Amino acid sequence: MPSRILVVDDEKAIRTSLEQGLSAPEREVMTAGSGREALQLLRKTKPDLALLDIKLPDADGVDLLRRFRRHRPDLPVIMVTAYGDTELVVSAMKAGAENYLTKPFDLEQLRRLVNGLVENRQLKSQVENLKAEQRRRLEEEKIFQSRNDKMKDVVSMADKISDGGNTPVLLQGETGTGKRLLAGRIHLASPRKGKPFLEFNCAAVQGPGAEAELFGSESGPDSSRRVKQGLLEMADGGSLFLDEVSELAASAQVKLLRYLESRSYKRVGGTQDCFPDVRILAATNEDLGDAVREKHFRQDLYFRLKVIPLFIPPLRERREDLLPLANHFLAGYATQFRKDAKKFSGEAAEKLVGYHWPGNVRELKNVVERAVLLSGGESLGCEHLPNEVMLATSMLNTPGLTPQAPLEDVEKKYILEVFTANRQNLSRTARLLQISRSTLREKLQRYGVARGRKWR
Repeated sequence: MPSRILVVDDEKAIRTSLEQGLSAPEREVMTAGSGREALQLLRKTKPDLALLDIKLPDADGVDLLRRFRRHRPDLPVIMVTAYGDTELVVSAMKAGAENYLTKPFDLEQLRRLVNGLVENRQLKSQVENLKAEQRRRLEEEKIFQSRNDKMKDVVSMADKISDGGNTPVLLQGETGTGKRLLAGRIHLASPRKGKPFLEFNCAAVQGPGAEAELFGSESGPDSSRRVKQGLLEMADGGSLFLDEVSELAASAQVKLLRYLESRSYKRVGGTQDCFPDVRILAATNEDLGDAVREKHFRQDLYFRLKVIPLFIPPLRERREDLLPLANHFLAGYATQFRKDAKKFSGEAAEKLVGYHWPGNVRELKNVVERAVLLSGGESLGCEHLPNEVMLATSMLNTPGLTPQAPLEDVEKKYILEVFTANRQNLSRTARLLQISRSTLREKLQRYGVARGRKWR
C-alpha cells in the first residue's frame, strides 16, 4: 500500500518544493498551509508521517504537534524550523517529535530521514497487524467451533469456497453474528491470505464520497494531475469486505456492478481503466430482496453478489454454543483486566441462556466484558449482569415457560410481547429486535398472526 506524507508549512514555495522532492510512485504527498487545514487532512487521510513547521499563522507548531499526538499517537512527526530556537526544539521533542530540521535543509538528507521513518512505521504496522490477526483468528476459531448443525454447515461451506478465485460472497445475518469474522476466515484460508484484507462500511460514506473512496479519483490538469487510489486498488490481490452493503450509495452500486462483470473501472474524474484483482465479500443484516423491491438496491447487483450466499444463524438459534462462548470471553477479559473471575454462578448462567440476545455474539461479548469489570471474586453472579438480561429472562417464570422450555417457545413469547407492546408495528418491532422485516414477518406468519395482512 502506498505511504502518505503530510507537509504543513505556511510558505507555498516550501510546500511545492517538498511535494515535488518527496513524491514517488508508491508515495503520496499532501500539503497544508495552516494548522486548521492540517488537522482536517490528518483526520481525513491518515498519513504515515508528517513534516510540521514550528511557526504557523493560526497555530503554534508545538501545540499542533500535541493535538496530532492526541489524534494519532503512533504518527511520526518531523518538526521544521527556520529559527534555530533551542527552547522550541526541546519543547517539540518532549511533545513527541521524532526529529527536527532547520531551514534551509538538505533535500537528500530529508529523503533519507523520511524513508527511514516510513519504513520503520510500516514494519511496526506489520507487527501490529500480525498480532491483531492472531487475536482475530483465536477469537474466530472459538466462535466458529460450534456444536450447532446450522453453524457447522455455514463454516464448512465457508471453508469450501475460500479457494474461489474472485467469485463474490454474500454474508447474511443479524447484527453481531460474526459476518466480518467469517469474511476474515474466508480471506485467510484463500490463496489471497498474504495480500490486503480491507474493509469499507457502506453506511458510513454516502453520495459521491463513497464512489471516490472505493474507486479512487483524479483531478487537476494533465501536467500535474493528482491521483487518489481507492480501496479496490489498495486491496489488489486481496479481498475487500463491504459491510452493510444494502446502504451502498446508488452511484457506487453502478460502478461496483461494472467491476464485478468486467473486472475494470475508471476512477472518479479519470479516463483510464483500472484492473485490480480483488474478491468482494459483502455483508448485510437486512434482506436485500426487500431492498430491491423497495427500489433501494439494484436487482442486477443483488444477483451478482449472491453467487455464494452464506447465512449465519443468530445466537438464540445456537443456544448450545452460548455458555462455551461466554466462558471463552470470561477467560479472555479476566486476563486482560487482571481479575480473579473464573466462572458464572448457576443462576447467572441460567439468565444468560434464557436471554433473547438480539445483539448476538457481539452483545454477549459486551455483557461478559461488563460483568468481568464489575466482578470482585472468582464467580460472576446476577448482580454483574445488565437489567435487560435480568428482565427478559423473567419470561421463564410465566405459566407454560420453564428453564427447560424449548428455545422456539421462549422466542415466540418474547417476539409476541414486543410486537404487542409496539402496537403491532412491524418496522418498529423488527428494529427493536434487530432483525429484518422479512424475518419478523415470516416468524409472525408461522405463529399464525394476521396472515395476508398489510404490515406497517
